[in-house]
Amino acid sequence: MLVPDMRQLGDVYTKVEFRQHKDAKPQFVEEFINQWTMYCEDIEKGHIGKGITEDLLENDLSADQQMQLYELMKETTKPAPQFAMQDPFGQKKPS
Repeated sequence: MLVPDMRQLGDVYTKVEFRQHKDAKPQFVEEFINQWTMYCEDIEKGHIGKGITEDLLENDLSADQQMQLYELMKETTKPAPQFAMQDPFGQKKPS
């Protein structure tokens, strides 16, 4: 099982991912389902996270997938909002 914050992030990401692929072309659906099945099996076994090689990133992912991965990385490395402090004038201070 995942810690609550990771589970919430995963749940949101999964819902978005499936919604984005609900009208996918049939030739992509089988691989999409296979990849998600393997991911679920990994999570059930407690295997969380896998490294991505530079070769995979450059040669196996489309430009759209690379951008999606980059956006996910940005979202997951943002400071938690409860730790962001603001001064009385509304400007954020480093935590």
